[in-house]
Amino acid sequence: MSELKIELCGKITAALAERIAADLEASDASCPVTLIIDADADDDEVGQKIIEAIEILRSRGVSVTGKVTGKARWAAFTILQRCRPRVAYRDAALGWGIWALNAERAREMGFLDEICL
Repeated sequence: MSELKIELCGKITAALAERIAADLEASDASCPVTLIIDADADDDEVGQKIIEAIEILRSRGVSVTGKVTGKARWAAFTILQRCRPRVAYRDAALGWGIWALNAERAREMGFLDEICL
């Protein structure tokens, strides 16, 4: 089975995220999707649009995995936490673990380096 891999780097605006989300939602692909996002965007609206697209794909039975790094991880973490009670994270010092605190506390503590979708 083939796989769709989407890599986003640099500055992601809400408009770009909306376009990406629309493209993902419009695709009729049934192959697994991998999202790799390393972005300079700390905006919940950006995270919301991307996560909405991911949830639509998942509701169709499409496997969506990936990671979010850079400032965009905070937007993604905030939204993902609303979708799930726990989110996998990687911290440079602590390794992989499960984070169950709220996003604001995670931001204050500065633990998260990478979010797993």
